[in-house]
Amino acid sequence: MWGACLAGTIYFSTLKRVEMVINLHRSLKKKYSSKLEDIKWKCTKVNRKIRTRGLIPPWKMPSDPVKAVFWFMHWLLKVLVNFFWLPVIIMIIIETCLNWMVGGVVNGLVGGSVTLLVGVVAWAILYGLLQMVNIGTGVTQVISDVNRMQQDALRRRPFSPFTYGEADEGNVVEGTITDLEQERKKRRRENLQE
Repeated sequence: MWGACLAGTIYFSTLKRVEMVINLHRSLKKKYSSKLEDIKWKCTKVNRKIRTRGLIPPWKMPSDPVKAVFWFMHWLLKVLVNFFWLPVIIMIIIETCLNWMVGGVVNGLVGGSVTLLVGVVAWAILYGLLQMVNIGTGVTQVISDVNRMQQDALRRRPFSPFTYGEADEGNVVEGTITDLEQERKKRRRENLQE
């Protein structure tokens, strides 16, 4: 008897605690929902700005591991081309400062301009590589789309008197129209003889 009473008390006190936690959650949600919405809006606004500029390409990695490796290398090349100006500017500043301190103003400016030229050439090589990869990816995608469309067309193959090729073996019905006509004639003869 006391055990049942104790179990009931524990059950009801647990229900009260759960109810208190739910009420606390609701009150906190009401109190801070506007602040959370502001934070979410600001984060999405920042993400939209970065995405609209195209600096960071969207992350849509395929599930196939082989395709995922090539996709990641392509994505990384895009990011590298988009952000290559940061290390170039940093190296220009470092080279200019170091050469300025060692050899003077003219030496600093020459060192900075040479670093800029090397950076621009390296970026142009990376950009050219990215364009070749984009063209290769586009050609590969077009070829796979054409193959898929051909496979779909062969699978569907609508009925037409002008289609060539073998008949579909799965839908062949035994017997022909002439066989049916012969069966009808036999039945008529039998009916007439009786």
